[in-house]
Amino acid sequence: MAQEAKPQAQRFGMVDRDTGEGSWIYREVADLVRKHHEHLGEATIWCAWKHNWSEDVDGNSPLGKTVLTAEVTWRAMAEYLDVESPPDFVLVLNAKLWQRLDEAKRRYVLDELLCYCGQKLGRGGDQVVDVTGRRVWMLHKPEHVGFAAPIARHGALFAGTKAFLTEASGGMQRTLFDLVQAGTEEEEAEAEGEEPEAERRAS
Repeated sequence: MAQEAKPQAQRFGMVDRDTGEGSWIYREVADLVRKHHEHLGEATIWCAWKHNWSEDVDGNSPLGKTVLTAEVTWRAMAEYLDVESPPDFVLVLNAKLWQRLDEAKRRYVLDELLCYCGQKLGRGGDQVVDVTGRRVWMLHKPEHVGFAAPIARHGALFAGTKAFLTEASGGMQRTLFDLVQAGTEEEEAEAEGEEPEAERRAS
């Protein structure tokens, strides 16, 4: 007698903007676009959950992933979702990890995923438009992908690394190492049930 197949766990799901959590996510995305990603003002951005993201060999789980909607996916989504204007980008969130993040870290994740979204520009600097009149978008690559240890030992020797550290420190006149240390101290304080130093200063 053949065994009955077990139902597969849901892998993906759209973020429901009509729920409290979904409403907050889309509100934050809109606010981030308005304040820091003005070039995405004409982009259609949806958010989705991925429920079974596997850890890598080091035990790390991705914060999320930005997906550019390709033309073939565009047509498939339009038919499947019964919508006339599918999104240009989908911000895929790690559902399991998301539940462990506070609002500040969630906002960071959304901001980082939006940084991947970009306009495809022509020679004149204007955004490319395809034959259907649709704006053409692209995905940016991160400014720096590497390890912190070599930077700590040898310094920022390459232009890309220097630019990354300068941008990360911003107007606060703090280095990336200061930022990492501050985050570590807050996590340790939370683990011990203490109030993080930044919050103690504010109170």
